[in-house]
Amino acid sequence: MSHNCDDQVAQLSLIPLTPTPGLSLTGAAACGSSSCMVLAAFTLKVSVISKLCKYHKMTNLGITEGCKLGSCHTVEDILGEGGFGLVAKCRNTQTKKTVAVKVNKGEEGVFQQAIEEIAILKQLRRLNPDTCNIVQWDGFFFDKERICLTFELLDQSLHQYLQEQNQYGLPMGELRPVLHQLATALSYVHSINIIHADLKPVNIMVVDRHQHPVRVKVIDFGLACPVSEAQQGMRLGTLWYRAPEMSLGVPLSQAFDMWALGLVMAELAMGCQLYPGRTDYDVLRFIVETQGQPSDDVLDHGLYTPKFFINSLDEIEKHMEQHPDRFMFVIRRPILSRPATRWMDADVSMASVDGSSVAQKHERTDRFMDTVLLLKKITKKTRQIVLLKKEHKRRIYRLKTYIIVGQAKASLNRQALSCFLEASTETI
Repeated sequence: MSHNCDDQVAQLSLIPLTPTPGLSLTGAAACGSSSCMVLAAFTLKVSVISKLCKYHKMTNLGITEGCKLGSCHTVEDILGEGGFGLVAKCRNTQTKKTVAVKVNKGEEGVFQQAIEEIAILKQLRRLNPDTCNIVQWDGFFFDKERICLTFELLDQSLHQYLQEQNQYGLPMGELRPVLHQLATALSYVHSINIIHADLKPVNIMVVDRHQHPVRVKVIDFGLACPVSEAQQGMRLGTLWYRAPEMSLGVPLSQAFDMWALGLVMAELAMGCQLYPGRTDYDVLRFIVETQGQPSDDVLDHGLYTPKFFINSLDEIEKHMEQHPDRFMFVIRRPILSRPATRWMDADVSMASVDGSSVAQKHERTDRFMDTVLLLKKITKKTRQIVLLKKEHKRRIYRLKTYIIVGQAKASLNRQALSCFLEASTETI
């Protein structure tokens, strides 16, 4: 069979949409009508093309198994695709080494991003990739107009690893070393004043799934930036793992990575994302429901705060008068006082902990939740890389100046609004 999928697809385009004499048709085509026979022949054609393209893993960049990248890299497999391009498993014909090659699109924006990633990777070379738990970068080369980055080949992403386990996530015994390794990786990355900005299970690789305890490494520094170059208003990373300050447009800091780490650990424990949502607003609302509002200090410094919050009684009334049918707002009670199916109960989510006593399970769960809360504290200044055991008091917050724009219709008069804003404290 030829290794050029494009040529074979071109040849298949010559297949007529009428059945060839002697072609055996079954099912719907057995009805004998010409329309059924045409449909059967067309279905057969599509099926053959689909199988060929699946076999060759043809990509939008025209890269297939067996093709050559640069002067000495032969593609053995396509590992994944994204907005930047794709990652391929390649064999270096000179060194005989199998590596992972990130092939960036030749588009101007992607090309510039690749240049910036190389600058970050050069700084990371100061760190030991094995002791610092970050992927080893071996260099770059050009394939026509595309920049290709070469990395060590790792087994699978943490996302894939989690999917292969069970729906309840990883047991505590497996979670702890993963957390320690990721915290170590971020500690070293932050020590050279770099923000990763896109930490998530897909960007964490398992070195060898059969090795226990499992070893992980942080990958994909495509959105990483030096702290000195971080600009207020930049919105990086993936929505579900984005810190609330980033959505609000607060100046970037390394604390954002710690928020993402907390969400990653919660996901590994529960087997599902903690804050899924289609928009920044959805995610921010989920955060407010479970952890309370960001502090007024954070809201005051956010470029995009007006997009999500209203901060005066007059403004509320103005919006209600202008858009009585559209204006909506609500401060929902915290999750512990208003259970919802969107979030899993801690006891249920930790049901996969090994067969120890119920008391031990609760103790381990409490310790884990304390760690996650420390990583995800709503005030970014309190997020710390050092994971210390500490007592977490029930956090109390008061609704002061801001109210989040929500999705529950309300028709409140000025007196009711005043009472609402002056409401007593609530606890999480």
